[in-house]
Amino acid sequence: MSLLSKAQQPDSQGRIQHVTPESAGWRYVGFDAYLLKKEKPCVLPAAIKSFVWC
Repeated sequence: MSLLSKAQQPDSQGRIQHVTPESAGWRYVGFDAYLLKKEKPCVLPAAIKSFVWC
């Protein structure tokens, strides 16, 4: 199994990566990665349970 996943072209919200537990072969954790632009908010669905800002 490969853990590499190439970034995609940004969608309308700037998402460049979408990994689900199923697509990665994991049990619980998935994630999304966003390409953020300066001074442009990233609006996520209310169903998002956590968000890490770096």
